[in-house]
Amino acid sequence: MNKHLLLCAFALSFSLVSAQDAFVKGPDGNLKVDISVKGGIPMYSVSYKDKIVLEDSPLGFISDIGDFSTNVSYVGQKSAVINRTYVQNKIKQSVVNYNANELKVTFS
Repeated sequence: MNKHLLLCAFALSFSLVSAQDAFVKGPDGNLKVDISVKGGIPMYSVSYKDKIVLEDSPLGFISDIGDFSTNVSYVGQKSAVINRTYVQNKIKQSVVNYNANELKVTFS
């Protein structure tokens, strides 16, 4: 019985830690951006075809009204797929199909 309780507690703590990670991939699946919070600091990294292009880098800013680069906690995320077509008269390919994946991460 104690083993099951310990296993449930471990699984719950692991899910809470991993809940602070978010990622988005490009439409072709090659480009990946990971967002995480490590020690209260929001971080991001970029990889292309599973090779690191940009290692963990701080995400946030400091302004006159506050420091938004430390003591941050993950709140949630929203994903969306963007598909737009537009016409541009001054380029070779006049009809452009824009495809992207969007990730909005909320911190507090």
